[in-house]
Amino acid sequence: MLIHQSQAGCVIGKAGSKLREMREDFGVEVKVYAACCPMSTDRIVRVNGTPQKLVKCLVSIIEMLRTVSNTSGSASV
Repeated sequence: MLIHQSQAGCVIGKAGSKLREMREDFGVEVKVYAACCPMSTDRIVRVNGTPQKLVKCLVSIIEMLRTVSNTSGSASV
């Protein structure tokens, strides 16, 4: 999944708290890469797990991004 670099903090959380929460809640491996994609302002979010767990985790990430987008006045996801 690709997210804009300005939204990475929302997915990572303070000191990685959101990543830990997703790992524990959904039983998946989640990594947000520090570097942006070449010639882009997007960062990769990698999620590994079973299909059912992936769907739950991705829905959670999308909801987090929607919440941040709606409160900041930016475009919706």
